[in-house]
Amino acid sequence: MKVLLLITLFFSMSSFAAPKLKRDILALYDSSELAHGRYETSYLHKKMEVVFNHYGFNLEYHDVKNGIPKILKNKKYVKKFAAIVSWFTDDTMKYPIAFSNFLEEQLSLGQKMIILGNLGFLRDTKDKLQSSAVINQVLQHLGLKYFPQYYDNPLILTPLIKGDSKTVQFERELENEIFEVLKIQSYGKKNKVHLSIKIANEEAPADVVVSGPNFFYAQNGYDLFENPQNYITSWRIDPFYFLSQLLLNELEPIPETNTLCGRRMAYSHIDGDGFINVSNLDRKSLSGKIILDRIIKKYKIPTTASIVVAEIDPKLLGNRQAVTTSKEIFRAPFIEPASHTYSHPLSWNKKATKEEAVIYLGKKEAKKHVGQILAYKIDDYKLDYKKETLGSIDYINKELATSSNPAKVVLWSGSCMPPEEALKLTTEAGYLNMNGGDSRMDDLYKGYSNLSGLYRKAGKYLQVYTSNANENLYTNLWTGPFSGFREVIKTFKSTEEPIRIKPMNIYYHFYSGEHISSIKSLEEVYEYVLEQKPSLVFASDYIKWVHGFRSTQINKFNRLRYDLSNYGTLRTFRIEGTDMIPDYKKSKNIIGHNHFQGNLYVFLGNKKSAHLKLTNDAPNAPFISSCNGWVENFDQSPDAKNLLFRGFSRSKFELEITKPNNKKAVYKADGLGYFEKSIEL
Repeated sequence: MKVLLLITLFFSMSSFAAPKLKRDILALYDSSELAHGRYETSYLHKKMEVVFNHYGFNLEYHDVKNGIPKILKNKKYVKKFAAIVSWFTDDTMKYPIAFSNFLEEQLSLGQKMIILGNLGFLRDTKDKLQSSAVINQVLQHLGLKYFPQYYDNPLILTPLIKGDSKTVQFERELENEIFEVLKIQSYGKKNKVHLSIKIANEEAPADVVVSGPNFFYAQNGYDLFENPQNYITSWRIDPFYFLSQLLLNELEPIPETNTLCGRRMAYSHIDGDGFINVSNLDRKSLSGKIILDRIIKKYKIPTTASIVVAEIDPKLLGNRQAVTTSKEIFRAPFIEPASHTYSHPLSWNKKATKEEAVIYLGKKEAKKHVGQILAYKIDDYKLDYKKETLGSIDYINKELATSSNPAKVVLWSGSCMPPEEALKLTTEAGYLNMNGGDSRMDDLYKGYSNLSGLYRKAGKYLQVYTSNANENLYTNLWTGPFSGFREVIKTFKSTEEPIRIKPMNIYYHFYSGEHISSIKSLEEVYEYVLEQKPSLVFASDYIKWVHGFRSTQINKFNRLRYDLSNYGTLRTFRIEGTDMIPDYKKSKNIIGHNHFQGNLYVFLGNKKSAHLKLTNDAPNAPFISSCNGWVENFDQSPDAKNLLFRGFSRSKFELEITKPNNKKAVYKADGLGYFEKSIEL
């Protein structure tokens, strides 16, 4: 009895002691460099965060404008980070000594470091240059040496690519685009120089792209190219290669937000703008009615549809027809009601900035404008965050939606930059929220740097970004061509191959019902998405998955065994570059898998935690190899003749089960909602 107790205790303690993988990255920025001082305008957030997210990492931003924040002096807090990253746009800092001391301390402790762009701490705000000794005290830990020499004559600079040119010419070639260089040299024996710049009449070149066991460095101008005319960016370095080389250990599971049960996810959501616009299709119907009849009823896919209260409420700008059509939309079983706010703020600042005034009002009107900017002017109304969020949902649920299918999502409007107060109200009331991000990857925006990350944080609250841009951006702010939204198909293709990095998101406004060309482009988009046979979900499903991504905890026993927990409703994990599979007999709450793009996708059941054991052996139990819904219970007895499973789907359900002998069973069902079935093999 005592022996049994000791064995049980040992395994319990072993499980508890399994170390937790570090999934947070310390992102340092200087708000004095950025528009409005917001980290959301930084290259780190706008360009690089999507790559960190792709590999399962969350960025935690800290401003060093006024020195090292107090919390970063807490060694226990800083120890939780897998790495530190910076991407400064200049080399001036208010407290460069304090910053360099902090970096020196962290690097001396073995912390990993990613330096993109400028070093940031070469001089203070009075333009006093730090001594080379101080700077090299930091860089010595990376095997790098700084020389206070800067060259900006392109005629004396020549690129020297070392190794695979794709690592430093990923989306943009260097030819005729070498304009300047700061002299940094690599001397670390374990370092690898990927790109150097030869300087005429200098014996040694400047090393501008270097990686080592604990760092990666890409100098300003050799990290990213920004077109000076339209500001569209392209990567020079391959961020996927360098990030994965530095931060990914073999076979570690990554929470996956693009795939459900082996299929790429797709969701649709509609912003409420233009619901009451008269459609040019017949010059009498509301655009909302046209979208209902020509799109929603035709395709019947899960859709999160929102309204702007000011457009619908007869006491404001609405009418009986708008109310009737809204009710009809919200009663469809495949519609999820949502709010697009009360008055549709264009700026979420109660006093709009000058830049916002120019964007939304034009230069002439902006000169004399003071205060709020709302899309719909309501007499005596002042921007009220509670009214825009809780008030708008309250109106929808009392006047338009059914009690069995109430609104539970806020889709942000205008700038899509709600302050912490608005996010707090929405989140603490139990509602989900989304919008912002505007990811594109098409013929105009060709590179991965034009994709956003999964979310932004304001205080402790999350705003989930959309997965793709909406038709407003594809139609030049709705000035035409009105068929422009068909270009989003190129983004869908580019974000699937060669790397699945985003789900498909059919995101548009009700004003797309105004023109026959905009309706036809929507039809093309819907047809393309459905041809891919995706897992169709509501926007709320995707939002919850992003929250699950952020909260996921992974405990590692060894390179083949992991505990997964705190993932919420997220049901898929990805492991890069392996042909291994789950050992179903030794795993728990793992119900299926498949391989795609050389990666293993693992499907979880409905339990709150899972244990994954990997193997090179053949499958030792039946497993789900593909489906387009959620399977909650699944009998994986290897000798079962009838496989019982229960789950639910947002669309016509399709499921494929594979037995250890590779015999497959396919099950299909019409209708929405829950099911409980038995398959005979």
